[in-house]
Amino acid sequence: MNVFVYGTLKKGHPNHRLLKDSEFICKAITMDKDYDMINLGSFPAMINGGDYNIRGEVYRVSKETLRYLDALESNGSLYTREEIGVAPTDENTPAWIYAWAYILNNSNIAYSKEIPYNEWDYSKKW
Repeated sequence: MNVFVYGTLKKGHPNHRLLKDSEFICKAITMDKDYDMINLGSFPAMINGGDYNIRGEVYRVSKETLRYLDALESNGSLYTREEIGVAPTDENTPAWIYAWAYILNNSNIAYSKEIPYNEWDYSKKW
């Protein structure tokens, strides 16, 4: 199954080690501009109800890796894994694909929207 990652799971970031046995598919962007990227201090979160496309990476993961990702992201508690449409930004990839993404599910959590993450510059903190 495909997973869309946008923060500390991306290449070069601390939790990418969980994807070491997964196949990188492509860089991608969410099909819909319905999201925001927020700052939770030591990591970012993607939320519904925003005005942006979010950029990230897509990996094909095993069921075992998905269980590790669910545990890391506290799936069902802090985040909810949802299937979304993403458009690859690399050449020679399909026009669009479905992938699982972890979206923050608790709007009562304090956060900052001061992340210039919705830019193409992958050198940002996340």
